[in-house]
Formats: sequence, structure tokens, C-alpha cells
Amino acid sequence: MAAQSYLRSSRVISVLTLVSRITGLLRDSAISAWLGYSWVQDRFVFAFTIPNLFRQLFGEGALSAVFIPVLTDRLSREGRDRAAKLFGNVISLLAALLIGLTVLVLLLLGGIWVAGERDAALKLTGRSTGGECSYTLRRAANR
Repeated sequence: MAAQSYLRSSRVISVLTLVSRITGLLRDSAISAWLGYSWVQDRFVFAFTIPNLFRQLFGEGALSAVFIPVLTDRLSREGRDRAAKLFGNVISLLAALLIGLTVLVLLLLGGIWVAGERDAALKLTGRSTGGECSYTLRRAANR
């Protein structure tokens, strides 16, 4: 019974991953058709690079693949209180790192913004990256 449930869940996740990849391809094709191959498209792609990197690292498995087994081991060996303490410490560390990184990115974007007053490409880069970073942070804070 458990094996069938596991296979059913695996199948659902596989299908949803495939749908996600196909819609991502369609999105990239639409962006390329809309913006063309120009500096504007380069800036648009660059604006999504930093937030997507953090989404991939923290949201899609790298941290989860390492942290979940450690947390489960701590829970089974040392109990719920120690596991909760570990979880709290990891969340606190990640929050501190995220706040520090946010301040750093905003300072760098401020420099790009000032320099961008003379260059339209830099100005677009600063606006796009700042908007995408703030959107990503708002999504992460609402989870």
C-alpha cells in the first residue's frame, strides 16, 4: 500500500515538473519574441539571475536535501526539543544572511542607479534587478 502511494506521488511530481519545464520554455520563447535579442533582453535575464539562484539553492532542494536528513536524525536521536532548537538556529542564520545580502544588493543597486543616470542600460538593469529582488523577498517572507 505504501509503495503504491509513493509511486503515485512520484508520478504527480514528475508530471508537474514536466509541465513547469514546458511553461518555462514557452515563457522564454515569448520573452525572446517580445524583447528580441538585444541589450534589453540581456538586462531582463540578468535581473532574474540573482533571485533565481537563491530560489534554486534554498527553495528547490540544495538546502532541503542537506537539512531534512539532519533534522530527522536529530529528532529521532535527541527528541523534539533539540530538533526545534536546531530548526530555530538554522532559520535565524538564514534570516540574518538574507537581511545582510538584501542590504548589500540594495547598496550595489544604488550605485548602479546613480551610474545609470548616464546610461540607459545600467538604469534598466538596476530597476529590473531591484524589482525582482524585492518581489522574491516578499514571497519568501509570506511563506
